[in-house]
Amino acid sequence: MSGADAVCIATTGEGRQALVAAEHIARHDPARVLREVEAKREVVRQSVDLHAGDNPLVAYSAGVTLRALALPYADHPDYLAAWRP
Repeated sequence: MSGADAVCIATTGEGRQALVAAEHIARHDPARVLREVEAKREVVRQSVDLHAGDNPLVAYSAGVTLRALALPYADHPDYLAAWRP
Protein backbone atom coordinates (compact mmCIF):
# COMPACT_ATOMS: atom_id res chain seq x y z
CA MET A 1 0.00 0.00 0.00
CA SER A 2 1.47 3.37 -0.95
CA GLY A 3 0.66 6.71 0.68
CA ALA A 4 -1.57 7.50 -2.30
CA ASP A 5 -3.70 4.45 -1.51
CA ALA A 6 -4.69 5.66 1.98
CA VAL A 7 -8.08 7.38 1.84
CA CYS A 8 -9.97 9.02 4.67
CA ILE A 9 -12.78 11.58 4.47
CA ALA A 10 -12.88 12.71 8.12
CA THR A 11 -10.00 15.00 9.04
CA THR A 12 -10.79 16.12 12.60
CA GLY A 13 -10.92 14.37 15.96
CA GLU A 14 -10.75 10.60 15.78
CA GLY A 15 -10.99 10.72 12.01
CA ARG A 16 -7.81 12.79 11.87
CA GLN A 17 -6.07 10.27 14.10
CA ALA A 18 -7.18 7.46 11.78
CA LEU A 19 -5.82 9.37 8.77
CA VAL A 20 -2.49 9.97 10.49
CA ALA A 21 -2.29 6.27 11.43
CA ALA A 22 -3.12 5.21 7.86
CA GLU A 23 -0.46 7.55 6.46
CA HIS A 24 2.10 6.24 8.94
CA ILE A 25 1.32 2.61 8.10
CA ALA A 26 1.52 3.39 4.39
CA ARG A 27 4.97 4.99 4.84
CA HIS A 28 6.26 2.35 7.23
CA ASP A 29 4.93 -0.93 5.89
CA PRO A 30 5.02 -3.32 8.86
CA ALA A 31 6.36 -6.21 6.80
CA ARG A 32 9.22 -4.06 5.48
CA VAL A 33 10.00 -2.75 8.96
CA LEU A 34 10.20 -6.31 10.29
CA ARG A 35 12.56 -7.25 7.44
CA GLU A 36 14.70 -4.22 8.28
CA VAL A 37 14.81 -5.21 11.97
CA GLU A 38 15.89 -8.74 11.08
CA ALA A 39 18.56 -7.41 8.71
CA LYS A 40 19.97 -5.18 11.46
CA ARG A 41 19.94 -8.09 13.91
CA GLU A 42 21.97 -10.12 11.43
CA VAL A 43 24.48 -7.28 11.05
CA VAL A 44 24.79 -7.12 14.85
CA ARG A 45 25.24 -10.91 15.13
CA GLN A 46 27.97 -10.96 12.51
CA SER A 47 29.66 -7.85 13.90
CA VAL A 48 29.74 -9.30 17.43
CA ASP A 49 31.38 -12.46 16.08
CA LEU A 50 33.92 -10.45 14.08
CA HIS A 51 34.62 -8.11 16.99
CA ALA A 52 35.58 -11.12 19.12
CA GLY A 53 37.91 -12.47 16.42
CA ASP A 54 41.71 -12.51 16.20
CA ASN A 55 42.17 -9.97 13.41
CA PRO A 56 42.59 -6.51 15.04
CA LEU A 57 41.54 -4.56 11.93
CA VAL A 58 38.41 -6.66 11.44
CA ALA A 59 37.60 -6.43 15.17
CA TYR A 60 38.02 -2.65 15.07
CA SER A 61 35.78 -2.35 11.98
CA ALA A 62 33.13 -4.53 13.60
CA GLY A 63 33.25 -2.33 16.72
CA VAL A 64 32.74 0.77 14.58
CA THR A 65 29.70 -0.88 12.99
CA LEU A 66 28.22 -1.86 16.36
CA ARG A 67 28.71 1.63 17.80
CA ALA A 68 27.10 3.20 14.74
CA LEU A 69 24.08 0.90 14.99
CA ALA A 70 23.70 1.71 18.69
CA LEU A 71 23.90 5.50 18.22
CA PRO A 72 20.17 6.07 17.56
CA TYR A 73 19.54 4.71 21.07
CA ALA A 74 21.94 7.14 22.80
CA ASP A 75 19.05 8.60 24.82
CA HIS A 76 18.13 5.18 26.26
CA PRO A 77 19.07 4.68 29.93
CA ASP A 78 20.98 1.46 29.14
CA TYR A 79 23.14 3.14 26.48
CA LEU A 80 26.78 3.35 27.57
CA ALA A 81 28.86 6.44 26.85
CA ALA A 82 31.72 4.13 25.79
CA TRP A 83 29.59 3.09 22.80
CA ARG A 84 29.76 6.57 21.24
CA PRO A 85 31.63 6.55 17.93
